[in-house]
Amino acid sequence: MSIDLILDNSRTSALTSHLVLTRPPNPWTLKKTARLQDILDFDLPKLHRWCGKAYEILSSLTRPEPTQEERKSLNTARKSFNLARRPLVDDDATYIDLSSSDLPYRDDPDVHATIDKATRSANLITLLLSLTDLNHAKKAISPFLQELDDAFPSLFDTDLSRQSQTRELALHIRCRQLVEWLGEEPESEPLILATTIFCKDSASTAVEAAQRLRRGPFRKLGDMAQGGNFTSSRKFQVHLDQIIAKLSVPERDKSEKLLNAAFPQDKILEELRVWALNVYAHVNSKADKRNLPPDDRNEARVGREESEGLFISENDEAGESSDPESSSEHEGYHQLKTLVKEPSFIQDPATLAADGVADEAATCKGKADRIAS
Repeated sequence: MSIDLILDNSRTSALTSHLVLTRPPNPWTLKKTARLQDILDFDLPKLHRWCGKAYEILSSLTRPEPTQEERKSLNTARKSFNLARRPLVDDDATYIDLSSSDLPYRDDPDVHATIDKATRSANLITLLLSLTDLNHAKKAISPFLQELDDAFPSLFDTDLSRQSQTRELALHIRCRQLVEWLGEEPESEPLILATTIFCKDSASTAVEAAQRLRRGPFRKLGDMAQGGNFTSSRKFQVHLDQIIAKLSVPERDKSEKLLNAAFPQDKILEELRVWALNVYAHVNSKADKRNLPPDDRNEARVGREESEGLFISENDEAGESSDPESSSEHEGYHQLKTLVKEPSFIQDPATLAADGVADEAATCKGKADRIAS
């Protein structure tokens, strides 16, 4: 079972402008293709628009403390941005990660590049928003660093031209995480804590921990495709030798002070902020960038807008209805993951399956006929 997808480059680099059915369609393939088309036609343009608006605000915030008006604008943009990213993010996940998705977007290079660019842009905006919150609230950053370490830099950037800077930043993130853990776990052996962060295997004694920190094996750190293994480099080992030396100081308090001075929190957060702003600007201004599908307000959108209000939570609705600009932007479509359908009076599985295939085929054929005319 297959669907041949023929791209019409005069409109966009989107997945489909013509659908030609060469065989009876597989209903599951049709469902996934339709979901991907929804993302390209509705979700990505909305996400792209709110990424851009959030970036404009984030890149011009007054330092070190934003004004009250800037905070108000940012909160408005944040709410709309979070709604726009909802169709692409797993429940409770901080960053969008489609690496395990079964959507067929990888089959077309242009579609893959479009989705990849949009998700990375959204993840960079999420990172910048988190950094703004941390600077304002002055709360513990250990959970933020640990989650960022797992995602960095693969969910944000894959450009090898920035590899050296990105790897250095990834190392600083992990070193700052070590500083935080030393303060949170005063009874733990510092060198053993370090192996938990840097090494694939932990250790039971300080001597064993020091050996692992010198020889590995190490957890991947700031790796990019075709970028080699940073943890096998001389530069990485020099850094670890310096960390071992600081952790081996007899007085624990002195060790913490030495590491804190070497990897200060404010400096690392500022490095992250500047890096994220620069990467976002670069990703969205490449000379050969592929444009997202246009945000057409066609008949299909009208029908979907009528049902959209049924699925927005009361909190989201209350939080946004007070802002005129925000409410006008929310007229766009929000695809939610689960829709409650009315029960069918036909209970026979075979009949239901046949009807489903027929309906999907008729829909796709109708689209192809309209395009051909």
